[in-house]
Amino acid sequence: MPIAQQRSERLGWIIEQLTLAALAKGQVFSVERLRINAEDLIDIPKESLEIAFGKARRELDFIPGVAELRRLAGVGDADGTIDAEARAAWEMLEVFVKRYVDCDVFGNYGPEYGWYPKTYPLLSERIMATIRRTGGWSTYKLLTDQNFPFQQKRFFDEYKAFALTQPIADTGRLLVMEPRKELDAVSVPAPHTKLIEKCAPPPVAIKPVPREMTAEQERDRREMLRQQTEILKARYGKEKT
Repeated sequence: MPIAQQRSERLGWIIEQLTLAALAKGQVFSVERLRINAEDLIDIPKESLEIAFGKARRELDFIPGVAELRRLAGVGDADGTIDAEARAAWEMLEVFVKRYVDCDVFGNYGPEYGWYPKTYPLLSERIMATIRRTGGWSTYKLLTDQNFPFQQKRFFDEYKAFALTQPIADTGRLLVMEPRKELDAVSVPAPHTKLIEKCAPPPVAIKPVPREMTAEQERDRREMLRQQTEILKARYGKEKT
């Protein structure tokens, strides 16, 4: 059997097992998430995955993520490096959301919609991908005490599932500081620019300051008022007679 066909059949089997694991907990995964998760598990032998899926259905009260399935399959991170890195990323995300994430009048959440500060750091590609796959900025900005543990676990699972070419040696590489003004052309979407134009206050018309009249202008003004007075007297006088 060709290698490409073997890989396709293997992915199909893993997707089927992921679907069953989700249905067993009363949930349904999107096709995209099933495919991504299957890609993250394809390197594990089938026998180990069968054991992992069986344990997940029998022993877990939640839907198993990629990291949990790898642990159940016996291929988890032995030295705890990935767990420590995921927790460091979570703590950094909490600080970032508190300081930089805001929303506009239409309810769009993200650092690009905040009106302050003028600069904000860029999170690593791995953290940004995890945020997108776990609900987006609003999920973390509106996080409550009730859903905190579930969202944190979801973040850990997705963060650990993200494929890296090499491990991050220090948490300082999780952030790349760039000035906001240099990121506007890339990070700020077109709707944000239109929103700024729409929300800008209308221009205020400045009335000219009246100047002092000359003697000739005062004379003409008095003559005009005298004529108007005579016209009014003549009109009201006729109405009384």
